[in-house]
Amino acid sequence: MNPPSYLTAKQKKEFMEIANELMRIDLISNLDVDTLAQYIDARSHYREVIKAIKKFKPTSLRTDEETGLEYLGASKEYASLQRTKDLLFKQCRSIAGELGLTFSSRLKLRGPQKNDDDQDNSKFGKWAGKR
Repeated sequence: MNPPSYLTAKQKKEFMEIANELMRIDLISNLDVDTLAQYIDARSHYREVIKAIKKFKPTSLRTDEETGLEYLGASKEYASLQRTKDLLFKQCRSIAGELGLTFSSRLKLRGPQKNDDDQDNSKFGKWAGKR
C-alpha cells in the first residue's frame, strides 16, 4: 500500500504508520488508500488550526464605532478558527469511524470474535447446545 503523491513527506510517514497498523489487524486494503489519505490530510489541518488558535484570545478589547466606547467582545479571528477546528474535527471523527480508528468502530467492523474454547456454560447455553 502506497500513500498518494499529494500528501507531504510528513503526511506520507503518518499514512504508512496507520496503514501498517490497520493492515496488521486486517481492517484496511488498497481500496481504502484515498480514505486514509483524506483522514491524514484533515488531521494535519486540524493540528495547524489548533496551533493558530493558541495565538488568539477568545475575547478582545473592541471599540464601538458609534459611541467610541471600548468593550470586551468576541475575537473574530478566534471564532473563525474555532469553527474551522470544529469542522475538521467532525471530518476526522467521521473518517476515523469509517477506517476503524476508534474502539467502537473496530467492534462494529470486526464483530464479536468467538474462539472454539468459548462455550456458553449457562443453563440456556447448555440447553441450546443440545438442540
